[in-house]
Amino acid sequence: MNRLMGDCIDFKKNSCDSYTEVTTSSIPLRTPNGSSITFIRDEGNKILSVYDLKYDDILDIDHHHELIHNNRAMITARIRECWSTQTCIDALPKGKVLVISGPDDAAVTLKRSDRPFEDYLLVSSHIEADTRLFIHAQAMSFDDIKSIVIQASDTDVIILAIAHALSFNVDNIFVKSFNTRAKLTTYINIREIALRIKYKFSINPIILLVIHALSGCDTTSFIKNISKPNMFRTFFSNTNRYESLNDFFRLPLTTNAISTAERLLLDCFSSSNTVSSLDALRGVMARSAFKRNRSSFVAPTLPPSNNAFYYHCHRASRQIQIWHQVYQSDMVIGSMDSWEGYEIIENEIHLKWLSIEHLPSDPRLSVCGKCS
Repeated sequence: MNRLMGDCIDFKKNSCDSYTEVTTSSIPLRTPNGSSITFIRDEGNKILSVYDLKYDDILDIDHHHELIHNNRAMITARIRECWSTQTCIDALPKGKVLVISGPDDAAVTLKRSDRPFEDYLLVSSHIEADTRLFIHAQAMSFDDIKSIVIQASDTDVIILAIAHALSFNVDNIFVKSFNTRAKLTTYINIREIALRIKYKFSINPIILLVIHALSGCDTTSFIKNISKPNMFRTFFSNTNRYESLNDFFRLPLTTNAISTAERLLLDCFSSSNTVSSLDALRGVMARSAFKRNRSSFVAPTLPPSNNAFYYHCHRASRQIQIWHQVYQSDMVIGSMDSWEGYEIIENEIHLKWLSIEHLPSDPRLSVCGKCS
């Protein structure tokens, strides 16, 4: 534990900032005995083996990875407990403050020669560290700190940082990201990117949250054959065309917002196509494949149906609300099963794709016409 804390301290010795923030996320999941326990990340519907660990327990080396993976919230709580001991506090550099938040709603502030205390300004009900860290960044800006460095390699954090960069009263915001391929550490000037987007395209960078959610993330769904760079490039090629995407920040989700998102997706396939709906594009692409005798390859290449994309947009809408409310300490977002786009099947949450039957009611439509 001291070594892990030392990694944070070494980072601070080479910088001029006063604060180090260690933020984790949490979400309640069901355990085999029906009780509730908190985990770092959403593991979907997996039932995990969990343990009531103590900070001085010795971990089983043979099953170390599984133990860590299945008990991340519990271990995070024990790390916070260890770091709050006097031995670790005395190891902090003078003049530096270490703030630890998660896996519950509390945030503990540690400072050399002081007792640990909970900072009630940083109490948060957020279930994602991706959003929770922005409450901490905002609090730092209130303390007249003019430069903030966020250490993260997650795409969500980078996009959120650009989208919210102009909301902070600071001079500089950087994301320190480690490139696993190049084995290099990169500092991304987030505020500069946000300013360029604002002045070059005359838009609020907050709209990036919508494009990011629509192009796919872990809590929504992904659109096959349409990459995230493709959708971003298409959007920036004509931002005025997609102005109604701002309606995704409002509830309930409007038909106009979904129609504009559909137009964006259609343009991702081809900006020159004249079709007015995804269903129409599916028909055009299917006919073209049949004419070229490529019928066996047509299904994987088709865009989602209008019905499927409707539910995708509602999943994106929920995630956009989470990302948009980063400064709300008590974020109120309904559970997944209370939103369109998800459904309960055998007591498990699944993505919903259709509100119609998978097969047509008329059996004659289930065959090509050449079959008997």
